[in-house]
Amino acid sequence: MSDTADGLITEDMADLLAGTGLAYVASVNPDGTPNLSPKSSVRACDGENLVFANVASPRTIRNIAINSAVEINVFDPARRRGFRFRGTAELVHDPELVDLVAAELGPEYPIDGVVKIRVEAATPVWSPVYSSEDIGGGPTAGG
Repeated sequence: MSDTADGLITEDMADLLAGTGLAYVASVNPDGTPNLSPKSSVRACDGENLVFANVASPRTIRNIAINSAVEINVFDPARRRGFRFRGTAELVHDPELVDLVAAELGPEYPIDGVVKIRVEAATPVWSPVYSSEDIGGGPTAGG
């Protein structure tokens, strides 16, 4: 990955993307409903752009051709934190970006280009720890 120092995407964000193994990409279907697709190849390629492999993404690719708006969420459940990235996406066939993603996936995955996302906003996501009392469950029976 290139330097992230001058962009919205921090080194911490890039590390979480690389280490978590799964991110969720939301795009907009032609009828305006959301399309949510899990992606294991989302990586930061610099401080302003994310990429993921186009392996088996027909709906996502169709959607971004019509409406390039996407949101990507990555979350580490053990640490109860993650990040939300909002931006615009396009399918590209840049050999350098394909190689970046393909190197991690391996030759068994036929990559047909990569989706490159120009990140316009990147924000943290936290999940608080809840007890049954916090959500209205009260003490357990017999307690």
